[in-house]
Amino acid sequence: MTAIQLAHALGNKVLATAGSDEKCRACVELGAARAINYRTEDFVAEAKEYTGDRGVDVILDMVAGDYVPREMQCLADDGRLVIIALLGGAKANVDLNAVLRRRLVITGSTLRPRRSSSRGRSPASCARWCGRWSRPAGSGRCCTGPIRWQRRPPRTR
Repeated sequence: MTAIQLAHALGNKVLATAGSDEKCRACVELGAARAINYRTEDFVAEAKEYTGDRGVDVILDMVAGDYVPREMQCLADDGRLVIIALLGGAKANVDLNAVLRRRLVITGSTLRPRRSSSRGRSPASCARWCGRWSRPAGSGRCCTGPIRWQRRPPRTR
């Protein structure tokens, strides 16, 4: 959700995917131009239609796995696929010919293996950076604070 706010604050049109209509509405409220319910809509077809068949420039992917080939179909030529989690699995069948022919970039990052001192700099840096892009309250400003989709009871051990 922070990515939606950041991209929107920088003037980008954001497409988001979510698994329910309620979550899609939350994405739009945070700044997404369009939210696609991946359970009821084909996100590849919807992204292509929204972009006039051009495709999107960047995908921030938390699923990976079997989604990667479909996400590649959503990308515009010279597009970038940034994988930040592997909720759908660590293996994907990738058409490397398409990567070369369309000049696609597939990259990834995670904060998990970094030293704690490095991880601590990221939120502070983001907060300083967002402060430069903040808008007046109520205008969909960037980095409104922590967003929790829903509260869950504490885990018991």
